[in-house]
Amino acid sequence: MSLCIGCMREIADDVICPHCQFDNTKQQTSPLLPYGTLIEKRFIVGREVEINSESTRYIAFDRETGDRVFIREFLPAGYISRAPMTAKVIVDSSRADAYTKHLEDFEKLFSFLASISDMSAMNEITDIFRANNTCYVVEKCDDLISFEEYIEHKGGHIEWE
Repeated sequence: MSLCIGCMREIADDVICPHCQFDNTKQQTSPLLPYGTLIEKRFIVGREVEINSESTRYIAFDRETGDRVFIREFLPAGYISRAPMTAKVIVDSSRADAYTKHLEDFEKLFSFLASISDMSAMNEITDIFRANNTCYVVEKCDDLISFEEYIEHKGGHIEWE
């Protein structure tokens, strides 16, 4: 089975995904995880879908369940680096204590969010674990459509009401 790194759907031998038009010859730039990285011998990491100053969220494929998921990686800007084409996070030695504290806070926050993730506005958190000198949060990936697609399905416009 070949997976598109952009959407984690099956593709044949296509380079450009027929589902999302992602170019599967692209390479991920450090410090982000390289495309196709296998985490915990279970999750195949795809492209990033969200980046902020404390973490990066990737689309991924769960080999155990066969589902697409999101994986959020604790990746605080200015604290870490990663050698190209590797998964292990390298912490700046001058910021190691602060990194450890922030890592613990990140894990506590998402553990709390997992306990209330039955709320409809949140993706369900299914796993939290440490690996590669960082922390990962696994979330269910609901198949949602973009606002543009919604408008298109409504005939190009929606009523004010």
